[in-house]
Amino acid sequence: TGGASRAKALTRPIKVPGVITIGLTGSICSGKSHASGYLGTLGADLVIDADKIAHQAYLPGRPAYTEIVKVFTPKTGPSLCLPDGTIDRRVLGQQVFSDKEDMNKLCSIVWPALEELIIEQLNHLAQTKKEHTKKIAVIEAAILIEAGWKPDYIWMLKISREEMKKRLFERNGLNEEEAEKRINLQLPNEEREKYADVVIDSQGPKEQTKASLLTAWNHLMENLASQ
Repeated sequence: TGGASRAKALTRPIKVPGVITIGLTGSICSGKSHASGYLGTLGADLVIDADKIAHQAYLPGRPAYTEIVKVFTPKTGPSLCLPDGTIDRRVLGQQVFSDKEDMNKLCSIVWPALEELIIEQLNHLAQTKKEHTKKIAVIEAAILIEAGWKPDYIWMLKISREEMKKRLFERNGLNEEEAEKRINLQLPNEEREKYADVVIDSQGPKEQTKASLLTAWNHLMENLASQ
C-alpha cells in the first residue's frame, strides 16, 4: 500500500545496474534491524545497515569527519573528540538531538558521505557472479525518505507513537521528555507512508512481523519472476 500522494520527489537513486534495491525504513524502535536480518535469511544477497555504515563516515581521515569537527567543536568544546581523535558520538548526539538546526547541519554532512558508501557496496555486489537470478540488496535506513533516496522498492515498518515511547523507555532507558524529543525529530508515520510500496505493521509479536515480511517477499519474488 502507499505511494499515492508523494510530498516531494525522491531524487537520489540508490540503485546500480544488476541489483534490485529494497529500502527498508520506519520510525525509531520499529524493528528495522530484526526485519532486515530476517530478509537476509529469506534470500537477500546483501543487507546494508545504513546506521552502521555511517560510523565509517565519522572516522578520522574521512571528509565528513573533518567537516563535523570544524562545525561542531565550537558548540561542544574539545569533548567532541575522544583521546584517540575519534568523534564521541554520545557528545555529538546530545548536541544535535537538542537542536534541530544542528541536526539538519549534521545530516547535510553525513548523508552524502553515507550515500557514497552504500553505492560502493551495491557496485561490489553487482560485480559478484550469481547464476540465473537477480541480486537483491536490502538497505535498512531510518532516514531513507529524509535523505531523498530512491531505491527500487520502499518497505516501511509501522508502529504507533505510544509503542515508540514504550520501546524507547525499555531499550534506551529514556524518560518521557527525552523520548518525545527523539520522536519529534523524525518524519511522522503518515509522511513516510506516502512513499511506501509496502507498509508492514510491526507493532505486534516478532513472528507476526515475520509473517508479513514473508508475504511481501514472496510477492516480490513472483513479480520479479514474471518480468
